[in-house]
Amino acid sequence: QTDWPGRTAVCATPIYHNGHVYITSSYGAGCKLVRIDGANNVEEVYANKNMKNHHGGMVLVGDFIYAGHGSNNGLDLIRAGLLLSGGETTVTLRARGKGGRNSEFLLAFAIGIAGLDRISALAADTDGIDGSEDNAGAFADGTTVARMRAAGVDAKAMLAGNNAWTAFNAVGDLFVPGPTGTNVNDLRAILIR
Repeated sequence: QTDWPGRTAVCATPIYHNGHVYITSSYGAGCKLVRIDGANNVEEVYANKNMKNHHGGMVLVGDFIYAGHGSNNGLDLIRAGLLLSGGETTVTLRARGKGGRNSEFLLAFAIGIAGLDRISALAADTDGIDGSEDNAGAFADGTTVARMRAAGVDAKAMLAGNNAWTAFNAVGDLFVPGPTGTNVNDLRAILIR
């Protein structure tokens, strides 16, 4: 048994995985993870007020918990992790802008995570050249689009014009290691803190 401060709207079904139970609710309760051993002894692993699941559910997918947060205002990635992917993405050319497929992928990603904290990303080509310019790719986080806007750059217009290099150059977020002499793969790394 473990104490739980939630008294109102404790609706989310707890998640059990590998001898651990995770519970969360709103109204000041927060979240808690406990470990249950073979003799049914309960040990608190952590408890905090960071996650507040209000009338929503949550689901464990791999090593991540996805859940509504606050008054269910969107999904929140609770656990930290690093998502890695490789392979070449494709770009539909609609204009004659500057950049390549990695910078374009990352600009679309930056627009998608605009305003979110705890997420940073890198997309790059291992040969050191992404498309038409001297960069291998770029860096982005939840502040990227706001910083572009402050620099007078419309991120969505840059994406529509296949002009990701110009957008990332305006905020100093290009990744420019120079030619590497190898071409293993394109790489995307998304860090969730």
